[in-house]
Amino acid sequence: MACLLFLTLEMAIDIVLSTSLPEYAWYRSSISQLGHGESPFASWVMVWGFCFFALLTTFALGFYRAYTRQAHSFWASLMIFIYALGEGLGSGLFPLDPPGADPTVSTLLHNVFSGVGDLGLIAFPFFLLWVFPRNTQLSFHKYLWWVISLGLTLLILFLLAKYAPPAAFITNLKGLWQRLYLLNYHLLFVVVALKMLRNL
Repeated sequence: MACLLFLTLEMAIDIVLSTSLPEYAWYRSSISQLGHGESPFASWVMVWGFCFFALLTTFALGFYRAYTRQAHSFWASLMIFIYALGEGLGSGLFPLDPPGADPTVSTLLHNVFSGVGDLGLIAFPFFLLWVFPRNTQLSFHKYLWWVISLGLTLLILFLLAKYAPPAAFITNLKGLWQRLYLLNYHLLFVVVALKMLRNL
């Protein structure tokens, strides 16, 4: 349930804030820009960072308890926790600097925590390949490889949009690629959560 609540709140908060911040274009701007140092929603984003961390940590603990006898379940749950720590708590505590401002320690720490969190997110489906045996979970394995392939493709598009000049269609849609990238993995969280509920 924590995972389902997480996805619902995450999407609702993103929609509300991205449509309320003046001159913010969701398809061009990263999610982190919603909570930059001078944003009127900076405190909201920080509070959501704590909630993000709490909900996904609860999900990670639930996953480990549900599959504690399965190989690599500890590592899979640890990847959820690392993602929660990096993209939730770390990114919330250390906001980006306002657009055009010189980078400060806060931006540096934000990027470090965010990067570490993303490593956990990307690694999560790889560990699931071991948690759920292929001989009994063939369809789920196929889905996991789809998530992995799509996730890495969208990550590359996001990084191109983030670091390349916004002169072309692909590099001018940083916010779109980031949101699709996250949605891909967050839907995997929901699929896993539903599998957990069926095993109760």
